[in-house]
Amino acid sequence: MISTKQKRILALLIIVITLVNLVALGTVLYKLNQVKRFHDQAISENPVDKSLPDSTGRSFMMREIGFDQEQRQLIGTSMRKFRSDVTPLLEELRILNADLVNEVMKSEPDTLKLHGLCNEIGNLHARMKLETMHHLLDIKYIATPEQNEKLKYFYQEMLSRGEGSQSAGKGNRHRWGRRSAQPNNAN
Repeated sequence: MISTKQKRILALLIIVITLVNLVALGTVLYKLNQVKRFHDQAISENPVDKSLPDSTGRSFMMREIGFDQEQRQLIGTSMRKFRSDVTPLLEELRILNADLVNEVMKSEPDTLKLHGLCNEIGNLHARMKLETMHHLLDIKYIATPEQNEKLKYFYQEMLSRGEGSQSAGKGNRHRWGRRSAQPNNAN
């Protein structure tokens, strides 16, 4: 029989795991929002979009790295594939997180089921990270060697900023541009 103290520790552990997974989900959704903005700019080259001010900074990377129209179209194709591959994984992740919360909230949660759900959630996160890596590689192969040097700084900034909140990310949106200008000015 499990003692009350062990039940409390187990419940606390489950709550912590749930919170970690919810934060991870929030991070993934935030990144998908960034990717969507990146994608929208990559495929939107119609006159109506050009006449609107770029208040979101979506075209910043495209301008800064210097992708031409053909490259933007190829990146847009990669983005559409990425989104179509990741969208079902996100839906599955939402369902598993809901199942996890439901199981945790039961009067007597099944710890084996909880462990299984956590493992499935972890596997989904890994699959999404692999899809992201494939998309980033697509962009790398589309870019010229000179563009890849700039892209390296963009990826580092994007991935290092992934731990912050969405509002913090917006506040630091153009920081990469100032930092990336330094290596270019040194040459």
